Amino acid sequence: QSIQGLKNSNGLINKKISDFTKNGAIYYEAAEKFKELKVLDEALECYNKAIKVDPNNPFFISQRAELLYGMKKYKEALA
Repeated sequence: QSIQGLKNSNGLINKKISDFTKNGAIYYEAAEKFKELKVLDEALECYNKAIKVDPNNPFFISQRAELLYGMKKYKEALA
């Protein structure tokens, strides 16, 4: 494979990684898995990332609020 071909492949890979991290659903799914495993701080971090990527998604916001409520972080859950 040529050097130019490798550069083009690398650019495509970097674009896919960038696209992947711009998808709030990916972070939501990770949050759900962490929640199942009772790793709640990691779940919260993933919900926060999902909301950062898609701040107008009411589902992500409500799921984070539900998690915070379950963690007895009531004021944060209402924010």
